[in-house]
Order: sequence, then structure tokens, then C-alpha cells
Amino acid sequence: MPSILMRPAVRSAETNRVRFEVSQLLSLVLGSAFLGTGIAKIVATDFVIQTFQQTALAPALLVVIGITELIAAVLTIVPTTRLLGTGLISTVMIGAVGYHMVRAEFLLMGVPLLALSVAVTALVIEFRMRRDEVDAAPATVLARR
Repeated sequence: MPSILMRPAVRSAETNRVRFEVSQLLSLVLGSAFLGTGIAKIVATDFVIQTFQQTALAPALLVVIGITELIAAVLTIVPTTRLLGTGLISTVMIGAVGYHMVRAEFLLMGVPLLALSVAVTALVIEFRMRRDEVDAAPATVLARR
């Protein structure tokens, strides 16, 4: 009797297509957003400078976070490095949420929480797609023999 916890051995083509399209969409939105925010931090726009002055962070940290966000954005947009990119964005957003939580800046946690939820969703979808590819690979190899 199959258990509810068991994964189906093969996903339907429709399920795989939907997962792929959702992963693409989330990754492009996330990557584009973080390209913008990373560039804004590196260029140090007035809005970003004012925001960082309110949070009492060192200006050098602004550039470090900007470069990290740029790297994460590029990794997220490129399909072969998507897992690494979404993982890096998740890590940065966990840091942002934690920082605002410690300082009791609860109103400033909304955007990082939203970005974190999108990044984790994209990460889970991408991970499951790759896991299914690995699970299907032995069956494909055996079928060729």
C-alpha cells in the first residue's frame, strides 16, 4: 500500500512544465529586483543613503551588501546557478529580517520578508525539479541498457 509520504516516481509533463515556468518567472522577478537594489546600493542613491542613515549601518557595508545582491541576482537569473543565487538572496534577506527584528523595526521587515518568501519559494521549486531529474536519471540509464 503506497504511503502518503512517498513521492511519485515520475511527474507528468504538465507538472514539470508548470514548475519550470513558475521557477523561471520567480527567478527573473527576483533577479531583476535584486539587480536594481544592488546597483542602487553601489551607486548610493539618495533614498538608499537616507535609509542606511536611519538604520545606523556603516557606509562600507552598503557597498558590500550591494555587491552581494548583484552577485546573487546574476546567479539567480542564470538557470545553472539558480539554486546558489536564490540561496544567497535568502541568506541576505534572513540577515535583513534579523537585523530589523533585533532593532524592533517591525515596519521595515515587510520588504525583506516578501523577498525572502519569494526566494524560498523559487529555491524549493528549483530544488524539487533538480531532485526529480536526479531521481529519473537512473531509470533513463537503465532503459538504455
